[in-house]
Amino acid sequence: MVASATDFPLSPKEEIVLGAVAASTRGRQKVHGYPLAQEIAALRPRHFSMNYATLYRALNRLEEKGFLTSVVAKPGAHPGRSRRSYGVSADGRKVLRKSEVAVKRDDEGTLYIEF
Repeated sequence: MVASATDFPLSPKEEIVLGAVAASTRGRQKVHGYPLAQEIAALRPRHFSMNYATLYRALNRLEEKGFLTSVVAKPGAHPGRSRRSYGVSADGRKVLRKSEVAVKRDDEGTLYIEF
């Protein structure tokens, strides 16, 4: 069970997105939204789902709250919209330590949710 809004600064979806960014950036500085969306779609338990709009709103809110940092790729480096890469800030790591939900990797490298 996720802590109440008065005790914990994140919604359940924000908590999962922040945990997924943290798990996805291990060994890397930042992660792009699209691969993150693919990993979240494959999260176990499989009954959890999140569409792209929800994911990007959560990423934006987490950045506004100071729990994520992001960097935009140089203009023209990628076709189409500019690519933004996300990483967990020091405040984000503090919040994750207090979280009752953890996003982890199994031995095969697949993300899963632990309550």
